[in-house]
Amino acid sequence: MDQGLAAVLGALVGALATAGGAYLPARSAERLHKRQARRDAYMVFLHETEMICSRLWHASNALCDEENQATWDAVKADRALTEMEDALNNLDRHAAGISLEGPESVIEETDKITLIATSAVGFTRLAWNEYKAHGNLVPDDIANEIFRSLSEINAAKRTISPRMRKLV
Repeated sequence: MDQGLAAVLGALVGALATAGGAYLPARSAERLHKRQARRDAYMVFLHETEMICSRLWHASNALCDEENQATWDAVKADRALTEMEDALNNLDRHAAGISLEGPESVIEETDKITLIATSAVGFTRLAWNEYKAHGNLVPDDIANEIFRSLSEINAAKRTISPRMRKLV
């Protein structure tokens, strides 16, 4: 082999090694970035799930318990319901973020949690409207539905948390 061909082959091998050496760290950094984005999306969603449960519990407990109703006024209740609805909006927004990160099994669970939370918020709002209109305690069927929804959200959260940990 003459020196010219050896030089060309050497340059080609060097270029391939340089390109490969640049590609691998870039690929690794890309995977790390995706993993971090997924981790962040999961953590925020779980936090927002806690927030909606807390807000639902606070608002519905006040509306469904005769002792608590005595200490609540309309302004305080409206504020609690607004905070609950804000928490639902945050949950829904972060569920949309998870739908971008996947996978499908996690997306299905986040959608389930969001749907249950939306239903519970609706029942809580219905309970408050009933109380404001008639001054009555919330009917047992509505109260039971709210608390059942809270239990379902917590059960779904217990199901989804281990899946999320495996994926990050």
